[in-house]
Parts: sequence; C-alpha cells; structure tokens
Amino acid sequence: MATLSSPGIGSGLDVNGIISKLVEIERRPIQLLEREESRIQTRLSAFGQLQSAASSLRDAAARLGQAPAWQPTVASSSDAAAVSVTSGTGAIAGAYAVQVGALAVAQSVAAAARPSSSSVVGGGTLRIELGTWDAAQTGFTPRPEPPAPAPGQAPAAPVAVDIPILATDTLAQIRDKINAANVGVSATIITDTTGARLVMRSSTTGVENGFRTVVTADPPPDGAPGLGMLAYDPSGTSAMTRTAAAANAVLRVNGLLVETPTNTLNNTVDGLTIRLSRVTAPLAEVLDPTSTATPTAPVDLTVSPDLEAMKTSMQQFVDAYNGLAKLLGDLTRFNPDTRTGGPLQGDSAATGVQRQLRALVGSTSGASAVFARLSDVGIEVQRDGTLAIDGARQERALGNLTELRRAFTATNADSALSGFGQRLRAFADAIVGADGSLSSRQQVLQTQLTSNQRRQDDLEDRVALTEQRIRRQYEALDTQLARLTGLENYVTQQVRMLTGGNNRG
Repeated sequence: MATLSSPGIGSGLDVNGIISKLVEIERRPIQLLEREESRIQTRLSAFGQLQSAASSLRDAAARLGQAPAWQPTVASSSDAAAVSVTSGTGAIAGAYAVQVGALAVAQSVAAAARPSSSSVVGGGTLRIELGTWDAAQTGFTPRPEPPAPAPGQAPAAPVAVDIPILATDTLAQIRDKINAANVGVSATIITDTTGARLVMRSSTTGVENGFRTVVTADPPPDGAPGLGMLAYDPSGTSAMTRTAAAANAVLRVNGLLVETPTNTLNNTVDGLTIRLSRVTAPLAEVLDPTSTATPTAPVDLTVSPDLEAMKTSMQQFVDAYNGLAKLLGDLTRFNPDTRTGGPLQGDSAATGVQRQLRALVGSTSGASAVFARLSDVGIEVQRDGTLAIDGARQERALGNLTELRRAFTATNADSALSGFGQRLRAFADAIVGADGSLSSRQQVLQTQLTSNQRRQDDLEDRVALTEQRIRRQYEALDTQLARLTGLENYVTQQVRMLTGGNNRG
C-alpha cells in the first residue's frame, strides 16, 4: 500500500526548503555549463552568419570571374514598330541591316454565310490534312506521318484527322469538333453583314503549315446546304474561300536572303531574337536587290555592350564584400564604452579571414597589363575597410572591355597572375568549403556544444540521485526527530506527574 510523506511535519523543520537549497548548490556546475552553452551557441550563430556572407561574396566574385559577365549586350532597332530585336546569350556587338519583303502568314479559309451559329449544315465526314500548297495554290503535298513515338514519349500531333459530323450538328458544334481534333487548324465563327461564317485557320504560320479539307457528305436535311460547304481543295472540290495563303517571311539581313516560316527569328543571328511586324521593302527588291536603282532604306539593328549590366555586377560584388567586411568588424569589435566585445573578438579564425580579405583587395594582379589593382577599375578601399565605386574610373575602365575582362577572369596556376574575380572566388571557396576555416571552426564549436550537453545530462542525473539521497536522509532524520520529540514529551509528562505527586504528600 502506498504511503504518504510530508517531510517536516514530525520535526517542525522546513525539510523541503533545506533540500531545495542543497539541490540548488549541487546545480551550480550545471548553471555554469548552461552559460557556456549560450556562449557557444552565440559563436556558432556568428560563424553561420559569416559563412552566409562569405557565400554571397563567392557567388558575386564568381560571376565577375566568368567571361559572360563582361559580354552582355543590349539591342535596339531604328524602327521597332516594323522590326524589333532582343539581345540574349551569345549575341555579339555589331550592326545589322534588315529589309522585310514579306511576313509569314497562316492559311485561312471562310465558308459561306449561314443565318446564325445555331444553323445546321448537314452530316458526313470532314477530313483535315496538313501539308504544303504549290505556288499556284492548285497542287497540295500532304505532310508525311510522324514516326512512332519512342517508349515513354508522347505521340506527335496528328497531320490528318477525320471528324464525323452529325446532321443535327450546328455551326457552333462543328467549330468545337474542329478545335477538339488538335490537328493544327483552329476554327471560329465570324458574324458579318451577311450572316455567320465558319472560318478555319492554320495554328502556325508558314508554307509548310497549309491545309486542305475534304468532305464526304451525307444527304443534307431540308433547307441545309450540306457538309460540302466546308470543302477546300483547289485540286478537287472547293466551296470555301481562301482569305489568306500560307506563306513564309522573306527578308534580307546584311544582304543575305532569309526565308522563315515564322515572324519570330531565334536562330538567324546568334543571340538575337528578331520579331517582324511589318513589310519594309518590296518583295521583288528583297528577292533581287539589283532590281532597283534606289533601294529602300533598311531597318538598322544595333547590338552594343550592356555597360549598365556590367556596372550592376560590379556593384553586387562591392555590396557582397561590404556585407562580409562589416559583419566581421561587428563580430570581432571591442566596445570601449560598454567594455564588451563581439562574440568573435579574438577568435583566430574570424580575424584570420578579416586579415586575408583586406590583403586580397589591396593586392596587385598581373592578369591585365592595364588594370593591376581594383582601384584602377574604380573599386576603391575606404578608410573603414569597405569598398566603394568611383564612377569616373569605372567609366574609363569600361571603355577597355578586353583588359577589364582579363583583370577579373584570367586564370593561371600562379595566383598572382589570376584575375580578381577568380582570386576572390577561390578565397571564398576555401573558407566556406568543408575543410575551410569557417566550416572547421563551426565543427569545433559543434563538438564543444555536444560535449557540453552531455556533461549537463550527466550532472542532471547526478543531481537527481543526490536529491533522492538527501531526501531519504532528511526523511529519516525527520522520523527520528519526531520519535525523540514524542519521547521528550512523554518523559516531561511523567516527571510532572511524579513531581506533582510528591508535593501532595
């Protein structure tokens, strides 16, 4: 049966208070370890911040250490409404003269008008085939069937499809069936002054994306024209009217004739996306420049170095460097007013990184014969150890892109001959890598933290055992004192009785 214990009742002593005080004394080493744990956590967090800042510097320096950072371009057009241009990766600075003789066009055909989109046409089969029309628009070459897909690949879109049409299908329902067939032809209904017309159009521009429609018609319902009204095959039966023939864009770029199925040219000039919006010269002139004595002025496309993008990359490097330099200063600084130091004051790993960083940005490099120091390209060290950009020097350096690129990107087994971007990237890689000074210091602190926690756990177990032992001892003392107190009371009572009896005699 469980027993109830209330230490101190028998003796009158504050046993629980005594035990609490004794346990508190026993816990003092744990409290010291807890304070030490807090200091380790603070330093570990500080090194984590340093590693993050160093990684940002590494990334910024790596960008400057690669040739693409010094090759961005920006493109402009003398007539963007006719020919617009966008510069991308691989674009080379230069000028391009463009004459557009024809735009790429999607084939379009229109059916005869019906009273409304809810009018019926007639049943049968509507076959749509993709292919190429000859120049006279009388001969049609169907597109060959695509090869069977490889295992795991989705099948290619069909090049021909038979669409069953019911006698009860309305013009709107026929439109929906064509669009659902996904054959590279879209349908819509346009209502003009004569009624509702079904219009079919190639989904993609270009000569190779033409189409024809072949109809096998059932007898139409009374008053309906029959499905034959949707036939378009100049070499056979045609009821629809061609409103636009499939055509390629025709243009000249720097005198070279180009023909393309789309009005967006992605591969004609390396790195440039050229979009055609308007014809700028007669087609005959574009096809034969000698056909006229007064050629039409071309649209001029200009591709030039994107100096603003380069300035942004340099500023990002300066910002990343300053972020690390300021953080190192804050973490290692001693404040004489408060007489307190940063969490990493005196830490050899942190001060070592700080010293190496300052030495790197103040050093010289043989990578470029023109720009030997960062200050030569406009990146100057300030009195507080941070960097700032001198705009005038930067502009002069950007005027010599070849040497500026070498100053940052050159690689050499001798680090003194490597570019600043490469050297700073290598430095940051070394300190944040698995064996780097920051990572190694974090590992040491993590080991200390683990050891500290293990010692705390051991001491907690010891304190718990000590508390149990003390509690047993005091409970035993309490019991013994209670017995002694009871005996004392008994003896005192007996003495009084004996003393009182003698007095009466």
